[in-house]
Formats: sequence, C-alpha cells, structure tokens
Amino acid sequence: DNKLSTLVDYVAAIVWTGSAQHAAVNYPQLLLAYSAVFPTSLYHSVPSTKNVTQQQFLDMLPPLDVAAKQIALFGLLSAFQYSTLGQYSGWWFNDKTQKATEANFQTALDLVSRSFIL
Repeated sequence: DNKLSTLVDYVAAIVWTGSAQHAAVNYPQLLLAYSAVFPTSLYHSVPSTKNVTQQQFLDMLPPLDVAAKQIALFGLLSAFQYSTLGQYSGWWFNDKTQKATEANFQTALDLVSRSFIL
C-alpha cells in the first residue's frame, strides 16, 4: 500500500508539473520578452540619480543579439498552449498507437474528473 501511495504521489507530481505548473510558469513568458521593459540582466550600473538620460537607459539594456535571444526564448516557452489537459491538435499524434493512447488518457481523465464532481 505504501508503494502504491508513493507511485500515486509521483504520478500526480509529474502530471502537475507537465500541465498546470508548466502553464502557470511559461504561458505568460511572452509578456516578458520585450527586453526594454523586462531585461534579463543589466549591462551597466543603475544611475544613482533620478534624472536618467536616454543614453544611460539604453546603456543598461542588453545588446541587440542578447535581446533577440531573450525574445526567442520567451517566445519558445510560451508557444505551446493547451487549454485542456489531454486535448491536443490533430497534428501532434498521427499514428494509430498514439491516437489510442491519447483516447485512453482522455477517458481516464474524464473518469477522474467525474469523481470530483459532487
């Protein structure tokens, strides 16, 4: 019984991490891609006065190649979004085995979902 309980905990953690947690962490990442607003790091010290010139501001921002990599990274992190666990576009799974596995997964999710409905 202890082994089954441990297995259930591990599977739950994997499903959580690969679904809801991934969505919560990565879907909004594209909003952070604009490096002038959300730089991943500063490349010059922050001015000690409130009167910052445009050049001082620009000097703090990452170089163009680093900013482009930031945009690419955050775009990639937020690119794949699904609204319902187990519901995937037709182009993801093309062979019969994968389609059957997906259908079984959706059936199991439906049964679990129904067990939570009062």
